[in-house]
Parts: sequence; C-alpha cells; structure tokens
Amino acid sequence: MPFLSNGQYRIFNANFTTQDVDLLFGQPSSIIGGYVNNSYTFNMVWNLKNVESDANQFTLTSAAPSANGTYASIDGMTVGANVRGSSTNKTVWTIVPTLKSDCYWILAPTHFPSELVWSLSSEQDITPIKLAHLAYNDLSQMWTFQPQAEKVGNAPRRLNDLD
Repeated sequence: MPFLSNGQYRIFNANFTTQDVDLLFGQPSSIIGGYVNNSYTFNMVWNLKNVESDANQFTLTSAAPSANGTYASIDGMTVGANVRGSSTNKTVWTIVPTLKSDCYWILAPTHFPSELVWSLSSEQDITPIKLAHLAYNDLSQMWTFQPQAEKVGNAPRRLNDLD
C-alpha cells in the first residue's frame, strides 16, 4: 500500500514551514520553488497520482489552470539540479516517510533507495527546489502533504474554496 493517496495536495517544507511548493509564475516550464503559502493560487496545489499500486511511486502535476498537466520534473540527475515544470517529462518520484512523523522524502527517479532528494535551501520566496544528497536529519529535505478538497459539495472547487 502506498503511504499517500491519490489526490490534490499542498506540499510544505518541514524546515521552512510557511514555504509551499510552487510552480513559480504558473508557467509550464517554470522552476518549482518555495513560496510563502498563498491560498488564493492553484500554483501551489499538486495532483498526486500513484503509478504503481503497491509502490510509493508518484507523478506530481500542477493544478494551476495556466499549467494544466505540467509535471514536476528535473533538469538532470545531479546534485543541485533544479526541480521544474515540464509538459513532456513524466517524472516518477518515490515518496517515503522520513524518521520524523508526518514528513516525507521526495526521492529522484533512480533505483530505490535514491541518494537524491528534493531540498529547499532558504525561506526566501522563489528559492528553487533542488536535488541534494539525502541527509537523514536535514529538515530542509523533508516535506508534509496537506490534502486539498477537490470538490465543495457536488460542485468543482473554485479558487476561493482552497483549503
């Protein structure tokens, strides 16, 4: 069983707790970075989809209307590579619990366990999320997933209905 369910989430950094994973500027090829939580934008809402029923392998796509179907992807499999949007690169991430309760690592798409994870180096807005070597006690590499309602009653959710 996967640790997380399919659905829409806001993803927060465990070290910089007000920093939400944001498709910066809402454009399909934009860098993905940390930005102070703003409940008035879909740029910070991500569709999580499990691609293997018994594994913790997921795709993340932006819920931003301007970037519908944009995948969270990477520039390359190296330390310091940017996490960015891509309309063509369907990157599959492994998401597993950390040693800290309710926190997860987002591991790069290599043979598990990957040595590269998402990392946020600063609480300053627009700081890019980059790949870094896994460090077990580094909170800047840990993420929390806050589920978002996809509907309000029977109606599709509108921007002002965000959790």
